[in-house]
Amino acid sequence: MLKNLGVINFFTPENQADIKISFFWFFLYNVCMKKIILLTLADSWHHFEKPITEYEKRLQKELAIIILKPHKSGEIETIRKLDTQDVIEELKKYSDSFVVFCDVLGKNIGDTKAMSVWLSQKMQQHKSVIFVIGGAYGLDTSLMKPYVDYILSFTDWTLPH
Repeated sequence: MLKNLGVINFFTPENQADIKISFFWFFLYNVCMKKIILLTLADSWHHFEKPITEYEKRLQKELAIIILKPHKSGEIETIRKLDTQDVIEELKKYSDSFVVFCDVLGKNIGDTKAMSVWLSQKMQQHKSVIFVIGGAYGLDTSLMKPYVDYILSFTDWTLPH
């Protein structure tokens, strides 16, 4: 089930979001999947277009990326709540999916092999798996909890965005 990814470095560590996304793509590459949906908040996605296109070719599976525009005006807590409400509205369209909320307070599954086994099981049980990644200020966990099936931390040092 696992494939040798080799040494691929599309992202640079200067951007914290790059690190999180590169982990995400690494795990996607190593699992057998029906449909994966990445739901995220981002102002700009153009710097990810080339590596994402490359991974889409390698995956040769159904993959959807949904990018919502983050809110910008107001207090941080207000922005977080508005962003969360937008994500929840989008999630309501996928009621038959397994929703994974990426958060610093989530559970760490372990190594790549454990992640691959876990994700493969979820893909067998559900039509699709949605990975939700918050914006610069994260998402309101208390509002998200009723809509998610699992809260995941990729590593102990997962960052809010």
